[in-house]
Amino acid sequence: MQPIEKLTHIKVISQILLNYLSDFKAENKTKSFFTGAFKNFVNNFIGKLAEVEAKHFDRAITKEEVATNVIYNISDEYYKMAASVHIKDMQNYITMHNAYQKDKSSIEGICRKVLKH
Repeated sequence: MQPIEKLTHIKVISQILLNYLSDFKAENKTKSFFTGAFKNFVNNFIGKLAEVEAKHFDRAITKEEVATNVIYNISDEYYKMAASVHIKDMQNYITMHNAYQKDKSSIEGICRKVLKH
């Protein structure tokens, strides 16, 4: 992966993480999921990540807004899917990924066939 691709991943993952943490925190104000040292870490992390985003990422996102939105939406969908995988099924997903890396066209054909039914 090229450095520019890594930077794009970092920007998108950071934005998604900031959104998830902020939303989770707002939705669970009455519950104590974030307590003690973890609460301090999350609050500091959200604050620092928001600063970095405002200072650096927003400019980059504005320059390539359409591309960034597409990448963000695909990444968000991917992380939601990955987060929905039960721990006991993770090895199966790794196996499917490895098969896809080895023979993309065959696995895509299998997927199309399975999804038709």
